[in-house]
Amino acid sequence: MLAERLDKERLDTGVREMAQQQMLERVKRELRKKMEAEIKLYQEQMFQDDDNVHFRQKDADRVKQHLHLARYTGKV
Repeated sequence: MLAERLDKERLDTGVREMAQQQMLERVKRELRKKMEAEIKLYQEQMFQDDDNVHFRQKDADRVKQHLHLARYTGKV
C-alpha cells in the first residue's frame, strides 16, 4: 500500500512537472511573439519619425530658399 502511494505520488509529481514545463514553454512563446510585435511596431514608428523629420527639413530648406529669393528679388 505504501509502495502504491509512493508510485502514485511520483506519477502525480511527474504530471505536474510536465504541465508546468508546458505552461512555461507556452508563456515563453507568447512573450516572444509579443516582444517581436512590439519591436516591429517601435521600428516602424522610428522609421516613420525619421521620414517625418526628413521631409520637415526639406520643407524648411525650401521655405528658407524662397525667403532668400524673395529678399533678393525685393532688393532689385
